Amino acid sequence: MVKLRRVIASLSLVAILSTLVGVTAFAGTYTDVPSTDWAYTAVEQLVDDGVLTAATNFRPTAQMQRDEAAKIVVLAVPLEGTVDPTKATFSDVPVGAWFHTYVEQAFAHGVVAGYKNAAGVSTGKYGPADKLTRGQYAKMVVEAFELTSYTPTTPTSNRIIRQSGAA
Repeated sequence: MVKLRRVIASLSLVAILSTLVGVTAFAGTYTDVPSTDWAYTAVEQLVDDGVLTAATNFRPTAQMQRDEAAKIVVLAVPLEGTVDPTKATFSDVPVGAWFHTYVEQAFAHGVVAGYKNAAGVSTGKYGPADKLTRGQYAKMVVEAFELTSYTPTTPTSNRIIRQSGAA
């Protein structure tokens, strides 16, 4: 009877510990994106899909950098193909940098082109640590997902009309 109690106690302990492992795995997601956050489901989906890596902080209010955006777009679409791991299209995207392959893949698919001078000629720079504007990210998404561009002939929002000064 004592052995049976020990076996039951041991199995109970294993059962309790196994539930803690499940909680620990869940706790591996971002501590700054609570389950009540409006973006929680989307962020969790990107982690589940391998687009984002689970870490302590997601930084939901921080601006995104251009290197991070390239990674997200390349993995989310996904953009596939072979890029030369020894070639650097941009002088500020060195071979061996964590973002090198993502930027090269995005470039190969026409998602990014790097910076251009006033004449429209490439400067040879990508600006991986530069903050991304909403417009730049919108263009990356449109190019990566091959969305059809649409420009309405008239404004589609009263807010736009007020901001532009039109009546």
